Amino acid sequence: MKKTGFTLIELLAVLVLIAIVALLIAPNIIKTIDNSRKKTFIADVSGVVEAANNDSAKENFQVSVYEINGMLLTRATGEEVKLSGTDKLYGTISFDEMGKSIYAIHNNEWCATKTADKNQMTVTEYHGTCEV
Repeated sequence: MKKTGFTLIELLAVLVLIAIVALLIAPNIIKTIDNSRKKTFIADVSGVVEAANNDSAKENFQVSVYEINGMLLTRATGEEVKLSGTDKLYGTISFDEMGKSIYAIHNNEWCATKTADKNQMTVTEYHGTCEV
């Protein structure tokens, strides 16, 4: 009678091959996930800055400084503007006399900054501080 099945060596060889393939593709998967989270952060920051800009316009541009804490945008006067659909963000947004945005916003992973003289935000890894 002939026995069928895999030997221990054959099973170990398959496991080693699977491990090698996993080691080769894991960095790409991690990089893709990290890039997706960064893009989500950028979209959230853009949305919050737009919300602050719209709120400032609604208030006849009398409000020029906002504090963002979690999902709450607070005017310099202390009034709160509830945000929805954003990640937990922290920082400040202000507008200069020309209406250009200046901000430093982070989510404890990424830091987005923009000064009035730049047209685009700069995104870096967050290392405890996020300042313009």
